[in-house]
Amino acid sequence: GDRIELELSSSLPLKEIIPLTGPPRIVIDFLRPGGAGAAPQKSPPPKPSSAPAKAPPRKTGPKIVAVDAGHGGKDPGAVANGFKEKDINLAVALLLAQNLNKQGFDARLTRDKDVYLTLQQRTDLANKWNADVFVSIHVNALPPGRHATGMEIYLMALPTDKDAMELALIENRELAEGNGAESAKAADKKTRMLLSILGDMQQNAKINDSTDFAEYLFKEGSKGGIKMRRVAQAPFFVLRGAAMPAVLIETGFLTEKKEAAMLGSKNYQSTMASSLARGIAQYLDGN
Repeated sequence: GDRIELELSSSLPLKEIIPLTGPPRIVIDFLRPGGAGAAPQKSPPPKPSSAPAKAPPRKTGPKIVAVDAGHGGKDPGAVANGFKEKDINLAVALLLAQNLNKQGFDARLTRDKDVYLTLQQRTDLANKWNADVFVSIHVNALPPGRHATGMEIYLMALPTDKDAMELALIENRELAEGNGAESAKAADKKTRMLLSILGDMQQNAKINDSTDFAEYLFKEGSKGGIKMRRVAQAPFFVLRGAAMPAVLIETGFLTEKKEAAMLGSKNYQSTMASSLARGIAQYLDGN
């Protein structure tokens, strides 16, 4: 009928089974004795020890939130209606970190001033801190003739749709080593290459966690009076190397005059920071 049953036989120990979406698939991860690069052993694998395996040491102290203000320094990000994205990103990130610290979390900023960091440096810091979650703050923009408003939350996965892919291409052009068309093409090529390596086990294992995390943020944003547009997926390089649940937040559209004025307002920045902090706190308290 509508059921398929597969029976697999292997002498290798099973590590995990991961159901994924976009497209729907199941990844079955086996362990090979000696590591991934070792040659298959001809002799039978040793019998497992009767001694219980030791669990990895649990982290002590407050949970760590890596807060990343996108762009900065020589990279202004989107520029429209008298605002620069990098300035709004930093203002929201600072307020978010302050809010989280007041609640007893350990919020750490990848940048606390107008400096440039590569996309790799941002997630490297989060991994170095052994952060529990990673949040990258950005502002959206659209080409002339197109209009949209509201906050979007993205996680690292195959793109939800064409618009999500286009946004990833734009954000990832920070990878370009120059400012010319050829550099932009090279960055776009890297983004498309990223699609082919989204089967990476560490990242895929975090997709479900990141989805749950995004849903908490979306819910609290709606309750806080923020227009929440959607939760979506796209191949963002800034999320690629994160070893923890990670999201990229597009707080609004700088190309919309009315929303740009809101994004530049301290009151609205505080509202966004408070709502995001509540979502982060609820997620961390339950996980």
